[in-house]
Amino acid sequence: MTSEAVAVAVAPGAGTTIVIVTRAHVAHCAALSRIADDTFVATIGAGVLADNPAASPLGSSRWARARSYLINDPIAIAIERDDQRVLAVAQPKPLAGWLSIDAVDLPPIERYVRAWIDRQRGGALATFARNLVIESRKSQLLVRTTKLQPEELALATTDVLRMLESVPTPPTVAFTCPAAGNGIVRCSGSEITVTSLASTLRKLVAVDTEPVVAAGDVVGIRLTEDAEVLLRRDDVILGLDGQRIISAAQLQELARLVHDRTALAIRRDGADLIIGLSE
Repeated sequence: MTSEAVAVAVAPGAGTTIVIVTRAHVAHCAALSRIADDTFVATIGAGVLADNPAASPLGSSRWARARSYLINDPIAIAIERDDQRVLAVAQPKPLAGWLSIDAVDLPPIERYVRAWIDRQRGGALATFARNLVIESRKSQLLVRTTKLQPEELALATTDVLRMLESVPTPPTVAFTCPAAGNGIVRCSGSEITVTSLASTLRKLVAVDTEPVVAAGDVVGIRLTEDAEVLLRRDDVILGLDGQRIISAAQLQELARLVHDRTALAIRRDGADLIIGLSE
């Protein structure tokens, strides 16, 4: 770590260990223990310092990919749980950040991340959410931004830390697979194969819609009657492939650009869902 750094280790069910390296004067604090001239440590819960160097991120092979980021970048977070590995990095000049998630079963995680981003577009993180780019690479999901403002990073960090206090359970939505026909080839859960993506998307907004406004911004469009396929009255179309939908005309225009596969974010009965559509 550099001369001014903070490291945090979190062990679910055990505790949190915080290490601070600084040359600044640190007044007496009961929560901090000084273990070197410029190094302080605090623990929350049952957190402890690793007494075996091989068990720390510097020595363990399990942290090999994250090690250089944890050592060299001012903000770096590495999380490993079950069959998931998460690495988040932010830098000041230019201000930018990215998050990668490696998992065996990636599609549910991607749907949850896209739904989270769509929800932020109606609140304090609206600008931040619009500047996020999502890439899916086999077993890895990459979320990055290059137009990050300091206050947006602070808000996003606070929101993510709040989420990490308890593992969120993705909301469940009552979604029944449509019968084959009318452009529907087959359906499994929320993954649907259609004969034409463009035609299916246009059918969704062939009925009347109305804008849904939150925090003074349009966050989606609500169907005022049942669509010809898939959606029903009062469903809200939030986004398509991470792009917020603010009008029926916009969705019709985007329908011309989709190829092979697309992800449709909707809100039904107050819960959010990502529907995967493919030809």
